[in-house]
Amino acid sequence: MTIEIKALDTLFFKDAKPFNWGENSWADGIFPPPPSAFYGMLRTFYGMRHGLSLQEMVRQTESLKINQIAFGKINDAAKVSFWPFPYDCVADGKEKGIAQRLLAPQPLSQVSNYGATHFLQAPERTKALSTSQLYLETNNLDRYLAYYSPEVAYQEIKVEEEPKIGIGMDNATRTVEEGKLFRVGMKRANKLCFLIDFEGIDLPLDKATVAKLGAEGKHVSISQAQLERPEFPEFDGNRFVVYLSTPAFFASGSLPTQLESRLDAKIIACAMGKPQSLGGFDMLLRAPKVMRRAVPAGSVFYFEANGALDLERLKALHGTSISDFHPEQGFGIAFVGNVKPA
Repeated sequence: MTIEIKALDTLFFKDAKPFNWGENSWADGIFPPPPSAFYGMLRTFYGMRHGLSLQEMVRQTESLKINQIAFGKINDAAKVSFWPFPYDCVADGKEKGIAQRLLAPQPLSQVSNYGATHFLQAPERTKALSTSQLYLETNNLDRYLAYYSPEVAYQEIKVEEEPKIGIGMDNATRTVEEGKLFRVGMKRANKLCFLIDFEGIDLPLDKATVAKLGAEGKHVSISQAQLERPEFPEFDGNRFVVYLSTPAFFASGSLPTQLESRLDAKIIACAMGKPQSLGGFDMLLRAPKVMRRAVPAGSVFYFEANGALDLERLKALHGTSISDFHPEQGFGIAFVGNVKPA
């Protein structure tokens, strides 16, 4: 089942930094939200629609699995899906909206704990792009994965920041409490919507289905939708890339070393953003969840096969989760792509 989620109000997704009354006055958020936010929303909506207790809701949604998470434009008649911008693309400044996949793996000669044998070198007069609001249409992601051309067309879909100022109140005296003035970094996604494909439960949707999403329980609308999936590309040599469309947790740290034996290949290079610390609160256990550092969406890992490429293994990996933790929540959804021979 695939649904479209549109924000009816501002949204807020808390980051991992602590926020305590009297100690902090500024609450920062993250956007786009982690897959766990959608997973929790789906379970909560299912439980409320069926009038379930918390324990029964958890039991009946054990089979819930998020298969894909993409983005869309609100009021887009073409219903195009968008995906996070890859970190191995740079801008040469010649044309706005066009990036270049020009980073080439070069042997690493220095002693380092980097974990790979090569690094990605950018050509002169190019620069990295701020990727937080950049997206690729599905057809452009297909071109990127197939490596038809070094050029990659992207779009910027802005999410406006709309801070909320509040203050703590004493319910008994109806007066303000000292030291409890705060600011919350709300986001208004009036151009961007979320596309979620999942299985394991059926959601009873009508024409005006409303649910709550995010830290402050803001309202969103839910409707059935379609999601375009990237195609499996052709390959030119024995090198390939694994592109993350959602954040991922790896037991070894920042690299998916578990794929080396699965794909009979070795990681030679990577391009990734800053790690995200993601946790949450377990409503059933009434305790904080384990905080883990996630590799962000858009990260790219370069592999070199030990022999000939095993296309069947790559097909089995394409569009599935490679996360070592919480794969059912939609973390670590990856796609494989081609690398042009040097």
